[in-house]
Amino acid sequence: MTNLCDRVKCRICADYLSKKCSKNSCSVKLKDAPDPHLLIDVDKMPKGGNTKRCDYIFIGCGDKNDKNWVVAIELKKGQAQASQVLAQLRAGAELADRIIPEDASVQFLPVVASNNIHSTQMGILKKKASRVKFRQGSVFVERIRCRCTLASVLK
Repeated sequence: MTNLCDRVKCRICADYLSKKCSKNSCSVKLKDAPDPHLLIDVDKMPKGGNTKRCDYIFIGCGDKNDKNWVVAIELKKGQAQASQVLAQLRAGAELADRIIPEDASVQFLPVVASNNIHSTQMGILKKKASRVKFRQGSVFVERIRCRCTLASVLK
């Protein structure tokens, strides 16, 4: 049986893949993240119609007993604005929906990594209307600090 990572690799250009999740002095560590995995640098992909986009899409491919993870990741060096973060993560969810095979069972999570986000902006991200839709469900945005591990929010 072919795992999800192999199936996705066939759908994207190898030039879009990255080993590190880092931009503008903000990074997310992949230590202890599901393996095998793919990390897609969305900025390397053609823009298409939507000008908003997240920075990375992480695809963690589990074996038959583990979850397959799809994580839209937005990195923010400075102040994170909820409306901008939501637009970028929602665009990431749309992109992930196009590249993940329809029959694949996945757990989706939108993540913003930022050192500086005002409590008012976090409050907006925690409202029900701010959930990010993916396929038949929707989930709240998880926030981690720059330089933290992605594994810390994968439950």
